[in-house]
Amino acid sequence: MKIKKLILKNFRSHEDIEIPLDDSFNAIIGKNDVGKSSVLEALDIFFEGGTIKLDPSDCNVRTTNKKVTIGVVFDIDRTHQILLDSSVKTTLEKESLLNADGCLEIQKVWDCSGKSITARSLSTFIHSYYFSEFKGDPLITKKNSDLKQLLEDKGLECDDQKVNSKLRESIYQSVVDSTKKENVLIQLDEEDAKKTWNSISKDLPMFFLFQSDRANKDSDKEVQDPLKAITKEAISQVEEELQNVKRTIETHIDTLAKETLEKLKEMAPEIANSLTPNISNKAWDSLFSFSFEGDQKIPINKRGSGVRRLILLNYFRAQADKKSADGKPAIYAFEEPETSQHPNHQTLLVNALLELSENDKNQVLITTHSPEIAKMCGDSNLIFLIDENKKTKVQSGDNKLREICNTLGILPYICKFSVFVEGKNDVLFLKTINQNIPELKDLFNFDDTGTQILPLIGGNLENWVNQGYIKDSNIKGFYLFDKDKKEYREKAEEINKLTSKASVTTRLMMENYFPVELIEDKFKVSFEKSEKDNWGEIDIVGKLSEKTDKKEKVIKNILFKELSKKLTKENLENAGTWEEVNSWFSTMKAMYQES
Repeated sequence: MKIKKLILKNFRSHEDIEIPLDDSFNAIIGKNDVGKSSVLEALDIFFEGGTIKLDPSDCNVRTTNKKVTIGVVFDIDRTHQILLDSSVKTTLEKESLLNADGCLEIQKVWDCSGKSITARSLSTFIHSYYFSEFKGDPLITKKNSDLKQLLEDKGLECDDQKVNSKLRESIYQSVVDSTKKENVLIQLDEEDAKKTWNSISKDLPMFFLFQSDRANKDSDKEVQDPLKAITKEAISQVEEELQNVKRTIETHIDTLAKETLEKLKEMAPEIANSLTPNISNKAWDSLFSFSFEGDQKIPINKRGSGVRRLILLNYFRAQADKKSADGKPAIYAFEEPETSQHPNHQTLLVNALLELSENDKNQVLITTHSPEIAKMCGDSNLIFLIDENKKTKVQSGDNKLREICNTLGILPYICKFSVFVEGKNDVLFLKTINQNIPELKDLFNFDDTGTQILPLIGGNLENWVNQGYIKDSNIKGFYLFDKDKKEYREKAEEINKLTSKASVTTRLMMENYFPVELIEDKFKVSFEKSEKDNWGEIDIVGKLSEKTDKKEKVIKNILFKELSKKLTKENLENAGTWEEVNSWFSTMKAMYQES
């Protein structure tokens, strides 16, 4: 379950805005005070993360409607079974509880007209595309007796009238015009609908917010809490044993105390009768202290703020990973993770976050002012917030990337010679084999020459900037196209008539250059003889998806991030592709020397 869209109404500067989100990685960009942090904090409030609490002052100052709405639209598996109000599972689609786009949309609305926010201030709704016939009285809010009565009034039958979902299904099937539906807000915190919300909320992703722009003094809660949490967690692992020790000690103390009082009664009964044993103890974690220390025994609270934030950020990530180990999806939100970080650490950090987002269970959101982080993001990963007549809006369209570059001051960085491929996996493949196959590295080293490899599709912001610059320059480039697309084969012929050069792979795609033996060993699968005989032409990723039930995105990550590091000259020679691959790098070397 991933967030597809965030809806904010009257929340701080966000008067009425819908923010679409990528299902993996999102970088929220904008000028100061445009409401970037508010997006993450709104989600923390929605998921009840505990970091942020809603206050009446959070209501937009320009509105007369003192109600704040935070809505989240989730992209879900429509076949997912859920227990709504009985022991028999159903689906949200069968119950007509999805919106018109087939997504789960939950809206939380707070009444901010009072002096404070209480539990009664909140109302929770599900926005559904619901049967018009029941829009005023949704079936999901009805009790069993009411559903039975409605079934009887309609002259319908149901095999099991004890199960509400079965009753509703029978009634829904009786609707004459099942296509007649309307957008309906169904309140989930009243009567029997509470059970529905309790069931749905259990399936929601876990949400973790890390705010890194707070003060970071030695005594700060930000520094101390995670370290104490580590101690508490360690103690929790032996909680039962410690409780036994505690009871043994208390019993022993109580026995000694009573024996003492008995003796006291012999000498001063009036005093002894007024005394009773009172045992108190400290928390176990107060008996231990913990900190990280470096080689020179310098504790964390004496290190620079950048180091502390980096350690704490990764403590947070480790905890979130642990809590998501049960299979529940997790959403990680980081406010300006680059704060107090060296540019090199910024790159490492964003790479870690991007890798985190590639897990199918995870979704990452960050706010940032860093050009270095923005340059590593693709168009779909960038959310640009602008202030238009004192209203926050999401910038879209052709100008979005250009405006982001202007805002962050991103300029092109171009080498005198560049290599162009189709996508980011092709970039990764060429870079990896260049650095891991000595014969290719000795022939033409990407790192030593500073050669850029730019994807023509699916590239990041930096590639977009550079390509825009290249169009109006005389920079030479080597283009390597997969042969699976006719338009690229035609494009290669045009390029070879100019100063640049292009090659088309003899195999279908880069995936087909991996030897079958390596793939079989890595994925623990076997290919048919006919597949092996036609190895250069088959859809490798599609076949692996069928054989392993892994998603194509996961398979590509394994191929290009892991398996490509194991490729050798001998592998490629045995596969009959060494001469071709070697020719790519020979051409690059010649063009580089000429440029």
